[in-house]
Amino acid sequence: LKTIFSCRIPDQSSAKMELQYLHDYAGICTSVGLTANPIVNFSGVLGTNVLALGTDVSFDTKAGAITKCNA
Repeated sequence: LKTIFSCRIPDQSSAKMELQYLHDYAGICTSVGLTANPIVNFSGVLGTNVLALGTDVSFDTKAGAITKCNA
């Protein structure tokens, strides 16, 4: 389990908090922007040496809608 905080100076709206969990056959990453109306991003993957399946979804809390969905 790993937690990451990132911010680009002088752009305060770029700050985000990220949580990652890595396992032998799975990986999950969630990030949240540290603004008044953050964008929440979730990505995950399950797999082996032969096959891997994953997804990447972004949700805009201001618009209340999914802005990106890849699988």
